[in-house]
Amino acid sequence: MIRTAAVFGFAFAMSATPQGCSGDAGGGPVPSSTQGALFASGPISLSSTAIFFGAPGLARTIEVRDPNYHGTFTVSGCSGIASYGNVESGELTVTAVAANACTLTIRDAAGHEAAIALTVSTLNAQAL
Repeated sequence: MIRTAAVFGFAFAMSATPQGCSGDAGGGPVPSSTQGALFASGPISLSSTAIFFGAPGLARTIEVRDPNYHGTFTVSGCSGIASYGNVESGELTVTAVAANACTLTIRDAAGHEAAIALTVSTLNAQAL
């Protein structure tokens, strides 16, 4: 049965039974594949946008945050200069491999990105 109601000058058609639906019609969990699309995400924020390593073999963990984003991140760049894994629980661990400079880029599926300027030196520089 279809009913029409006018609210603030707009007409709405209502059905007593859901059309094209089966099972529980309300309040269930949102499938994880659509969670990131429900709220605006971004921009990506990082705990550091520049990293200096005094020698190869040193590691540093960076916090990666993206409000309302629940998907995975892709990390690219710095091949042969640094190694890294996936962003896990909002953290990315970067390990210096060889002396040089590069830019590490972190992206989400919503098109946001953030960059980390990375420098690896062979001089084990210490603050004086």
